[in-house]
Amino acid sequence: MFAEGNASPQFQILTGGNTSVLGGTFTSAPSAATGSTIAVTGTNPSTSGTGVEGLATAASGTTMGVLGQSASASGIAGVFNNTAAGQILSGKNNGTQVFSVNGAGLMSANGGVTLPVSGTGITFPDGTKQTTAGGAAGAPSQA
Repeated sequence: MFAEGNASPQFQILTGGNTSVLGGTFTSAPSAATGSTIAVTGTNPSTSGTGVEGLATAASGTTMGVLGQSASASGIAGVFNNTAAGQILSGKNNGTQVFSVNGAGLMSANGGVTLPVSGTGITFPDGTKQTTAGGAAGAPSQA
Protein backbone atom coordinates (compact mmCIF):
# COMPACT_ATOMS: atom_id res chain seq x y z
CA MET A 1 0.00 0.00 0.00
CA PHE A 2 1.40 3.43 -0.92
CA ALA A 3 0.69 6.54 1.11
CA GLU A 4 1.55 10.16 0.37
CA GLY A 5 2.27 13.08 2.67
CA ASN A 6 4.47 13.74 5.68
CA ALA A 7 2.02 12.32 8.23
CA SER A 8 1.98 8.79 6.73
CA PRO A 9 4.66 6.22 5.95
CA GLN A 10 5.76 6.18 2.32
CA PHE A 11 5.25 2.40 2.07
CA GLN A 12 3.23 0.15 4.29
CA ILE A 13 3.61 -3.60 3.81
CA LEU A 14 0.99 -5.79 5.45
CA THR A 15 1.51 -9.54 5.76
CA GLY A 16 -0.79 -12.23 7.05
CA GLY A 17 0.08 -15.71 8.25
CA ASN A 18 2.95 -16.92 10.38
CA THR A 19 5.88 -16.55 7.96
CA SER A 20 6.97 -13.64 5.80
CA VAL A 21 10.19 -12.96 3.91
CA LEU A 22 11.03 -9.36 3.14
CA GLY A 23 14.25 -7.73 2.03
CA GLY A 24 15.18 -4.30 0.80
CA THR A 25 15.86 -0.75 1.77
CA PHE A 26 13.17 1.66 2.87
CA THR A 27 13.85 5.38 2.85
CA SER A 28 11.60 8.11 4.13
CA ALA A 29 10.99 10.60 1.35
CA PRO A 30 8.93 13.45 2.79
CA SER A 31 8.13 16.49 0.69
CA ALA A 32 10.07 18.66 3.20
CA ALA A 33 13.56 18.17 4.68
CA THR A 34 12.35 18.97 8.20
CA GLY A 35 9.72 17.55 10.47
CA SER A 36 9.22 14.25 12.23
CA THR A 37 9.27 11.46 9.65
CA ILE A 38 9.68 7.70 10.06
CA ALA A 39 11.37 5.49 7.46
CA VAL A 40 10.47 2.09 8.95
CA THR A 41 8.00 1.15 11.68
CA GLY A 42 7.26 -2.33 12.96
CA THR A 43 4.12 -2.98 15.00
CA ASN A 44 3.04 -6.32 16.42
CA PRO A 45 -0.08 -6.65 18.64
CA SER A 46 0.84 -10.18 19.84
CA THR A 47 1.37 -10.65 23.59
CA SER A 48 4.74 -12.28 22.81
CA GLY A 49 5.57 -10.49 19.56
CA THR A 50 8.52 -8.43 18.35
CA GLY A 51 7.95 -5.10 16.60
CA VAL A 52 11.25 -4.96 14.69
CA GLU A 53 13.99 -7.58 14.54
CA GLY A 54 17.43 -7.30 13.00
CA LEU A 55 19.43 -10.47 12.37
CA ALA A 56 22.99 -10.78 11.13
CA THR A 57 23.25 -14.48 10.32
CA ALA A 58 26.85 -14.77 9.07
CA ALA A 59 28.91 -16.96 11.42
CA SER A 60 32.00 -14.75 11.04
CA GLY A 61 32.88 -11.15 10.28
CA THR A 62 32.03 -7.86 11.98
CA THR A 63 28.26 -8.13 11.63
CA MET A 64 25.57 -6.12 13.43
CA GLY A 65 22.00 -7.16 14.05
CA VAL A 66 20.79 -3.60 14.52
CA LEU A 67 22.63 -0.31 13.97
CA GLY A 68 21.42 3.10 15.03
CA GLN A 69 23.26 6.19 13.84
CA SER A 70 22.64 9.91 14.04
CA ALA A 71 24.58 12.42 11.94
CA SER A 72 23.41 15.34 14.12
CA ALA A 73 25.44 16.52 17.12
CA SER A 74 22.07 17.08 18.82
CA GLY A 75 20.72 13.69 17.74
CA ILE A 76 20.50 10.40 19.59
CA ALA A 77 21.61 7.12 17.97
CA GLY A 78 19.22 4.94 19.98
CA VAL A 79 16.22 5.47 22.22
CA PHE A 80 14.55 2.77 24.31
CA ASN A 81 11.26 3.63 26.00
CA ASN A 82 9.11 1.22 28.00
CA THR A 83 5.76 3.01 28.17
CA ALA A 84 4.54 0.65 30.93
CA ALA A 85 7.45 1.56 33.29
CA GLY A 86 9.02 -1.90 32.99
CA GLN A 87 12.58 -2.92 32.15
CA ILE A 88 14.14 -0.57 29.57
CA LEU A 89 17.08 -2.58 28.29
CA SER A 90 18.36 -6.16 28.46
CA GLY A 91 21.82 -7.03 27.17
CA LYS A 92 22.13 -10.73 26.45
CA ASN A 93 24.97 -13.02 25.43
CA ASN A 94 23.72 -16.20 23.76
CA GLY A 95 20.33 -15.79 25.43
CA THR A 96 21.63 -15.14 28.96
CA GLN A 97 21.09 -11.66 30.38
CA VAL A 98 24.43 -10.07 31.36
CA PHE A 99 23.27 -6.49 31.95
CA SER A 100 20.01 -4.63 32.26
CA VAL A 101 18.49 -1.23 32.95
CA ASN A 102 15.24 -1.20 34.89
CA GLY A 103 12.39 1.32 34.65
CA ALA A 104 13.98 3.56 37.29
CA GLY A 105 17.27 3.72 35.35
CA LEU A 106 19.17 1.39 37.68
CA MET A 107 21.79 -0.66 35.84
CA SER A 108 22.70 -4.22 36.76
CA ALA A 109 25.80 -5.83 35.24
CA ASN A 110 26.82 -9.42 36.00
CA GLY A 111 30.51 -8.80 35.27
CA GLY A 112 30.75 -5.49 37.13
CA VAL A 113 31.32 -2.08 35.60
CA THR A 114 34.65 -0.89 34.18
CA LEU A 115 35.24 2.86 34.40
CA PRO A 116 37.99 4.98 32.85
CA VAL A 117 41.17 5.29 34.94
CA SER A 118 41.38 9.06 34.56
CA GLY A 119 38.61 11.53 35.22
CA THR A 120 36.86 13.17 38.12
CA GLY A 121 35.43 10.03 39.70
CA ILE A 122 31.89 8.88 40.28
CA THR A 123 29.28 11.14 41.86
CA PHE A 124 26.54 9.27 43.70
CA PRO A 125 22.91 10.44 44.07
CA ASP A 126 23.62 11.60 47.66
CA GLY A 127 26.35 13.94 46.35
CA THR A 128 29.36 11.94 47.59
CA LYS A 129 32.12 11.32 45.09
CA GLN A 130 34.40 8.32 44.73
CA THR A 131 37.71 9.33 43.14
CA THR A 132 39.85 6.20 43.62
CA ALA A 133 39.42 2.47 43.63
CA GLY A 134 41.34 2.08 46.90
CA GLY A 135 40.13 1.84 50.48
CA ALA A 136 39.08 -1.00 52.72
CA ALA A 137 37.18 -3.88 51.19
CA GLY A 138 33.69 -2.65 50.39
CA ALA A 139 34.41 0.91 51.54
CA PRO A 140 34.76 3.47 48.72
CA SER A 141 37.26 6.32 48.97
CA GLN A 142 35.23 9.52 49.04
CA ALA A 143 36.17 13.17 48.47
